[in-house]
Order: sequence, then structure tokens, then C-alpha cells
Amino acid sequence: AILVTTFQRTAVEQTSADIRSFRVLEVLEDTIISLQNCFKKTNIKIQVACPKELQAKSFPGALEQLLTNLLMNSLIHGFEDGQRAGQIQIMVQLQENHLHLDYSDNGQGIAPENLTKIFEPFFTTHRAHGGSGLGMYICYNLVTTQLQGTIICDSVLGHGVKFTIIFPVSGDWRTKESKA
Repeated sequence: AILVTTFQRTAVEQTSADIRSFRVLEVLEDTIISLQNCFKKTNIKIQVACPKELQAKSFPGALEQLLTNLLMNSLIHGFEDGQRAGQIQIMVQLQENHLHLDYSDNGQGIAPENLTKIFEPFFTTHRAHGGSGLGMYICYNLVTTQLQGTIICDSVLGHGVKFTIIFPVSGDWRTKESKA
């Protein structure tokens, strides 16, 4: 019953481009549950630190898509398709009118020469295995365009990655054209 409810909520939120109020922890948990099949046979632990009653007014579907891409990148790239054990940490807090989301894993990390390219369309180190190079490009565009925020990646090869994502969660910052 929980899984069905989660999938229903996820389907509605991912197809809706509307701004609305939502519980942030619920969106995080729904996203993780929707990916549990991908992670269940791995030794990857996902830890979430988010105030239980934290409400945000934003685009929950964009947040779910962002998290899905980050989690799948960790699984595929950071932990070698789930063959390596590790940890993913997601920490969320509200500071003034901005949601601060810190996403990190202790996987392989990103080589310095690739770090500046990860948000470019079609850049991938996994093309031979079917990678499209669009996951991080989509993340960048979701954060900077739809959520009107910033995303920064820090990484040291062999020591994982950390994404710092900050976006406004109150008011209506859409342009007049997008409201029509």
C-alpha cells in the first residue's frame, strides 16, 4: 500500500509543472522508495537528514527528477553499478527563503579533467555502457531554470562527490510568459 501511494504521488508530481507547497521529506522518501529496486541488491546505504515537518513552496516534480538523477549517477558511476559498497547522504535545511540541499556520496569521485564538463550536454564517461551524458545536464537545467537556483559540484577522485544545491522556496518567481 505504501509503495502504491508513493508511486501515485510521484507520477502526479513528475507530470505536474505547477508550483505548490509540499513536505520536503515526503518527496525525498518517495524518490528513494521509487528507486529501491535499483538499490536493493547493493550494499549502498542512503541517509537522509531533513526536518520532518519542513514545508516548501516550489516544484516537487523537479526536485524528484533532480534526486533521481543524482542517485542513479552515484549508483552507476560512484559505486560501479552497485558493485561497490558505500554511502549516500542527503541533508536538507531551510535558510531564510532558500532550500539548501547537500548531496554527497563516498564513491569513486570525478577526475579533475572531467569535473568542469559534467554539466555539459552529452558528456559521459560511460558511453560504452549506454550512458547518454544527459543526467547532469538535466540536473543543471532543473536547478538553474525551473528552480531558479544554483548547483555546485566538488569532488576528489577516490573520495566521492558533493553537490550543493540552493534554490528559493517562497514567492512566485516565474516570468509572466511562463504563467500564461
